[in-house]
Amino acid sequence: MNPALPAAAEIAPHRVRTRNVSLHSANKIHDNATAARYGFRGGLVPGVLVYAHLATPLVRHFGVPWLEGSVSELKLLSPAYDGEWLTISAEPAEAKGEAEALHLVARNEAGEALATLTTHLPAALPPPDPRAALAPAPADAPQVPIAWEAVRIGEPLRALDWVLGRAEHEQWCDAAGDDLPLFRAGERPRIQPGRALRAANEVLGQHYQLEPWIHTGSRVIQRGALHLGDAVEVRAVPSEKWERKGHQFLTLYVALLCGGKPVLQVHHSAIFRLRPAQA
Repeated sequence: MNPALPAAAEIAPHRVRTRNVSLHSANKIHDNATAARYGFRGGLVPGVLVYAHLATPLVRHFGVPWLEGSVSELKLLSPAYDGEWLTISAEPAEAKGEAEALHLVARNEAGEALATLTTHLPAALPPPDPRAALAPAPADAPQVPIAWEAVRIGEPLRALDWVLGRAEHEQWCDAAGDDLPLFRAGERPRIQPGRALRAANEVLGQHYQLEPWIHTGSRVIQRGALHLGDAVEVRAVPSEKWERKGHQFLTLYVALLCGGKPVLQVHHSAIFRLRPAQA
């Protein structure tokens, strides 16, 4: 049985200095010069790291039950930048019209809300999405340039085979400012939630040749154990695409499978093509 949700006041605020861990990644929206051309004041801290910051106080309070039995909605509202101090705090969910949820907010030092995470620990999780069982595209299928026509709704992408090593995971936890023993101790500690969510980015980048792009939000269903050293298969299926204000968006359904069973399911949304950059 999952624990009852606490009052917001019972969740201790979490203060963390964030880092742009993707400064040198293939996604140039994390590069200072490229991001400036799109009107940002620097390279963007990846949304999956902001999610990692939001998850820390939840894992500190709930432990394994949250990692194995929760449904959460991440909304990325404004960019976080390298070196900023963020404060993660819980707010009364009732004010958000979510009486059965816990609502967390990440704010910068100016008090601006950069991201929110609304989380539930239901008595029963929704059934696994049948798309997790769809056969992925062939492993030798070519990587295609991202384009509106290339995003084919309902057609599975190539799968990503993923085994996370200790050194990489500890670097991630250091960047996330997360020192919880659950993610550090023993031979097979749990994988920090933000690093698991990052696998959704990686399967997207494996299938498409991407331009600068921005993660905008994720619905995350955590339904099982995910440990360091697990052989994970990451499957993804485009589920939606749309245009707004000159940007092109998509949502991927993503499943992380261990032993053929989905342990993490994500509806992962992003702007995959930004409106033209400033000259």
